[in-house]
Amino acid sequence: MRQRKIESLSSSLNDFYNPLLALIEINGEIFAKTGPPTFPEEHVEREAAALVWKEMKKKIIENNREIELILRTKTHVMHKSDSLDAYKALLVHVAMYETFQKIETDRYANFLFPREVKGHIIAKRSSVLHEFHETSGVQI
Repeated sequence: MRQRKIESLSSSLNDFYNPLLALIEINGEIFAKTGPPTFPEEHVEREAAALVWKEMKKKIIENNREIELILRTKTHVMHKSDSLDAYKALLVHVAMYETFQKIETDRYANFLFPREVKGHIIAKRSSVLHEFHETSGVQI
């Protein structure tokens, strides 16, 4: 039983929480460093920044597809204390992001990244990691 619990916790970390957190952090970093809020005022530099952002959005879209895949196929390894309800806004956001990059509209404001989801993932990951360490006796 103990070994099964260790394997279950390990799967939760390796297949769900760790990759989700990594992808969300990568997307956040890309947006923070190359997104529209970082565009300079000067026209020529602004055009260059917009070209960089156009390319970086492709990486965000690719990462969003991975996030969506995890949320569609790996929820069975979520910790028993977690719920898919906590991820619905994220799932809707990643599903809509690509569309709103092709069709610019102010309706996108209804589908912005749900900032609270990152805190939720961090908290759940921390809890699962703590439980893994307690169960396995492995400390990092």
